[in-house]
Amino acid sequence: MKIRIVIFMLFVTFFVLGNGKTILAEGVTKGGAIPQSEGGGNIQWVWGDVVNVDTQNKTLTVKYLDYETDQDNEISIGIDDQTTFENIMSLDEIKIGDVVSVDYSVDVLGKNVAKNISVEKPEAMPEIEEPAASSMEKETPAMQE
Repeated sequence: MKIRIVIFMLFVTFFVLGNGKTILAEGVTKGGAIPQSEGGGNIQWVWGDVVNVDTQNKTLTVKYLDYETDQDNEISIGIDDQTTFENIMSLDEIKIGDVVSVDYSVDVLGKNVAKNISVEKPEAMPEIEEPAASSMEKETPAMQE
């Protein structure tokens, strides 16, 4: 009799826990997507080479490598008044061929909007100093015998 009670209690426990997870998961996945917070959505990131800068329409096109498909792709990203810049002051300073890192989100119309654009500046190569001549290399007079 005790074994039947234990088995029954285990069955009830698994049933309750299993349904609890299902009930909790319903609220998260309702509609087939994870709900996005107000005022934005998920921030995404892209890193690549600038292939086009349109200052009039305030857009930037970046060529990047899609690691899932191992293909080069291009993405057009809009710039607005809330976009911040690193290593530059404005979109006007970005040139074709610059390497950029862009944090962006997709607005309600499906347009990519930059939150932050960072231009990677190449670091100057350090100058290699010639080693000073050591005292061993200095000419010493030949020993006279």
